[in-house]
Amino acid sequence: MHDASQDVGKQEERVRQVNSNSLMLLTSLRYTQIEGDVHYGSLTPEEAGNYRGNIVINTEEELFYPSLTVGRTMDFATRLNIPRTLPKGCASPEEYRKQFKEFLLESMGIAHTEDTKVGDAFVRGVSGGERKRVSIIEALSTKASVMCWDNSTRGLDASTALEYTHALRCLTDAMGIATIVTLYQAGNGIYDLFDKVLVLDEGKTVFYGSREEARPFMESQGFVCGSGANVADFLTGVTVPSERQIKPGFEARFPRNNTELRQAYQQSSIKPIMDHELHYPTTQEAKVNTEMFRAAVSMDKSNHLPDNSPMTVSFRKQVGACVTRQYQIIWGDKPTFAIKQGSTIVQALIAGSLFYNAPDNSAGLFVKGGALFLILLFNALLAMSEVTDSFAGRPILAKHKNFAFYHPAAFCVAQIAADVPILFFQVTTFVVIIYWMTALKATAAAFFTNWFITYVATFVMTAFFRMIGAAFPNFDAASKASGFSVTALVLYIGYQVSNAKGSMHDALPCME
Repeated sequence: MHDASQDVGKQEERVRQVNSNSLMLLTSLRYTQIEGDVHYGSLTPEEAGNYRGNIVINTEEELFYPSLTVGRTMDFATRLNIPRTLPKGCASPEEYRKQFKEFLLESMGIAHTEDTKVGDAFVRGVSGGERKRVSIIEALSTKASVMCWDNSTRGLDASTALEYTHALRCLTDAMGIATIVTLYQAGNGIYDLFDKVLVLDEGKTVFYGSREEARPFMESQGFVCGSGANVADFLTGVTVPSERQIKPGFEARFPRNNTELRQAYQQSSIKPIMDHELHYPTTQEAKVNTEMFRAAVSMDKSNHLPDNSPMTVSFRKQVGACVTRQYQIIWGDKPTFAIKQGSTIVQALIAGSLFYNAPDNSAGLFVKGGALFLILLFNALLAMSEVTDSFAGRPILAKHKNFAFYHPAAFCVAQIAADVPILFFQVTTFVVIIYWMTALKATAAAFFTNWFITYVATFVMTAFFRMIGAAFPNFDAASKASGFSVTALVLYIGYQVSNAKGSMHDALPCME
């Protein structure tokens, strides 16, 4: 399937494939196979990978951090899409960002939810329809050239869905964006806003052409579309025996399945016209428009990024935005953070009472060793929660990567940077309480050595469990690996199994 457009917008000429200013409705029953070539102007899919922020898809699911407010969610999205070349009238990047954010919020009528959490099934936040609108404007913040919308009206009422489609129609016309939309139960008011229609049945194209020709073509094959009927539902139901109606006289010759309907379409006068448009990527016009697109994207990209980077702002700003968001996520879920830090203090007091005033002789040697071991073990076990957090945030990371908001490395660096003060407080409170309640060596050198080793070990274990969360495809496998690693750590850290030669099993057989 080939479809594209030329952006005649304010700052840049966007990717063009086949048709200018085209809005396409995809109505499908089952998608089983993909064949053929894809072109973005004269770009191949591999070349277009460097411009993935300009070719985006808004999925059916709303993927957000539920503890963030709508305003902070959009702050993050707009902060990572500030162009290097600002429009006239914008004095600073921050002014541009604020104006862009306000425009997006007002365009979907959700400016009143700016200070409300996005929420999810477990966190109270905005309504389902409002959350869907947040998902829409987050995708719009990319200012992409080719935008795919997968059932983006789910959760919206009929009037809002129509307004949303009107907004897509206006964007398509004004900016030359190629807009591809899949919708369930699209009403005639929505259907009439589209330029082209693609009907798929079990992975086969049974119709692709202009909206005006879709209904007459199906009716010419003997199918009946009643007066006032939903045309989109009529198109998707022509190969469903329980839904279709046949005109009198066509009972013996109407297409009974997708194969026969596909043959009828291939023999129609519509197919050659659509095939002719497929030659666009090889034309000189496509090459010129693609070069204009490359130049426009280069104008928006930060000078600190390599030429093949799909991002807009520099890596330093990506890290800064991700660090800010990390703290906002924590601040939005203050009870969880408070419980975690409070439980650390309570556990320290309990453990300190067990080892309280250990004797300063050989009788207290094992007790003090147990206290030191517990200091390391407790903070390592707390870091296990990073496995769960990694899988909770993975879909959002994948979405933002596809939107070209930031490089995954920026997110990892931001997590480490955000951990510095949090782990500092966590380790300090735990070590101070246990160390002095146990009556360990009362010198500054000994105390700070213990504190520093614990602080570094906590950082290492946090990174280790994040690595496990990133390395495994599902949570079940990651949880097993993390549990096994903790068991091995506890056994062979040198406390339960002596570190003396011969006590631990050799990793490799001894070689003579």
